[in-house]
Amino acid sequence: MGNNRNNRFKNAEECTEYLKQMNLNGLICVKYGGNFKAKSIFRCNKDKYEWESTLDALTHSKSIGCPMCGRSTKISGIDEVNNWLSKHNRKIKCIYYDGKSASSNSRFRCMIDGFEWNGKVSNIKSGKGCPVCAGVKKISDIEEVNNWLRENDKTFQCIEYCGNIRELSLFKCDICGKSWESNFNNIKMETVVLIVLLQKVKNILKIF
Repeated sequence: MGNNRNNRFKNAEECTEYLKQMNLNGLICVKYGGNFKAKSIFRCNKDKYEWESTLDALTHSKSIGCPMCGRSTKISGIDEVNNWLSKHNRKIKCIYYDGKSASSNSRFRCMIDGFEWNGKVSNIKSGKGCPVCAGVKKISDIEEVNNWLRENDKTFQCIEYCGNIRELSLFKCDICGKSWESNFNNIKMETVVLIVLLQKVKNILKIF
C-alpha cells in the first residue's frame, strides 16, 4: 500500500494502518470517507475523543493530531469535565473550570484524600491525577494528616508521623486510647472503599 498520499483505502482498517506508517500510532480511523480530502471520523486511543477531519489535514506537517490532546478543543462546561471523569472512573472532581479550553488552568479535588490543586483538563485526560496520591506532593507534617482525619470524621488521630504516606506511622483512638501502626495511604483508601460501599447500599435501597 505504501505511504503514497494518492492511495485510496478500501476501509477504516487500511486507513488506520496508514496512520501507523505516518507515526500516528495513537489514532484510529473509525469511519473512512473514501479519500484524503473526504471527511472521516477518527478516535484517539489516549482519551477516546472522536472528531471529524480529513486524512489530508490529519497527516499534514502542522497537524496537532487529536484536538483534545493537542489542546485545541473547547470544553463547554464543568459538567462535561466531570461527566468524563465519572465515565472513566477517575476519583477526581473538577470544582472550577474557566470555560476556555482543555489547556486552561482549572481546579480539581481528589475524592480519596480531599487534596485540591490547579491543573489542566488535557493533562488529567492524558492520565495525570492527584499529586498526593501519585507521591508528587508529599504530606510533610502531622498537622496535615490530622486535618484530613478531622475533615473525614475519624475518631482517631496521628501521634507520630514518619513523613511518608506509604510508610508506617503511629495512630491513637480517641475513644479507647489504643495505639497502632499503619500507613496513612491505607487509611485514605479504606475511606474511599467505605464511601463506595455506602453508595451501593443507597442505590440498592432506592430500588425497594
